[in-house]
Amino acid sequence: MSGAVVSGGGAGWDGGFSPFGLHHLVVVLLCVAVAWWVILLGRRWCGTGRERVLRGCWAWGTLAVALAVDVYWAMPSRFSIGESLPLHLCDLAAHAAPLLMLSGRRWGSTLLFFWGIGLSTQGFITPTLEQGPSDVFYWLYWLQHLGVVGGGVYVAAVGGYRPGVRDVALAFCVTAALGFVMIGVDQALGVNYMYVGDRLPDRPTLLDALGPWPSRLVWLGLLVLVAFALTWAGSELLHRVGGWFGRGRSCSREQS
Repeated sequence: MSGAVVSGGGAGWDGGFSPFGLHHLVVVLLCVAVAWWVILLGRRWCGTGRERVLRGCWAWGTLAVALAVDVYWAMPSRFSIGESLPLHLCDLAAHAAPLLMLSGRRWGSTLLFFWGIGLSTQGFITPTLEQGPSDVFYWLYWLQHLGVVGGGVYVAAVGGYRPGVRDVALAFCVTAALGFVMIGVDQALGVNYMYVGDRLPDRPTLLDALGPWPSRLVWLGLLVLVAFALTWAGSELLHRVGGWFGRGRSCSREQS
């Protein structure tokens, strides 16, 4: 399929990546299929040593991918102060994946659940990726986002995590605190980590519709709160209507 045009942007399978085309759709569907298969295995092995191994492989594998991303961007030929530091939220979640997934603490499941499902899914919907399949970062990008988003689904579908209103508040407060810290970092370095700086990504994202900086930070905060609220509401609906998440309760090792 070399050279095939797959999107309106004219990118081919072996060229750069362009969102919102067939290429984008196929990659997202493949990631969904992988996550679905792993979660089905986890539910089948619930309460066994195999499930613990599976959970550990997912968590440590996500960290390994994150470290590979660090190495990729640290190479002298690629290093950029605005791109190479692991300071986006999906980067922070990926680096903390073993702690968030394996600690057994409720706050860990809370952060992974909301950071993964509530926010990092944006990396699948409006990816800022430019590299194509011939570049190793293409694979690292999708694997890292799969690890974070899939980890959020895993703690609910297999681990039995069921968020409440207090969990929404905790996730929002921690995210807002990180955002405030990152505003200072972005302004000091002239960058846009966590997308709270005064710049916009080169690729179209939701930020383009939020107006100028710094007023868009208010809208961004409200959108994060809405995203977390919708994530909680969707989880609650699955619990009450289908009971699909709840069937994984016996695998839960969470503590208060």
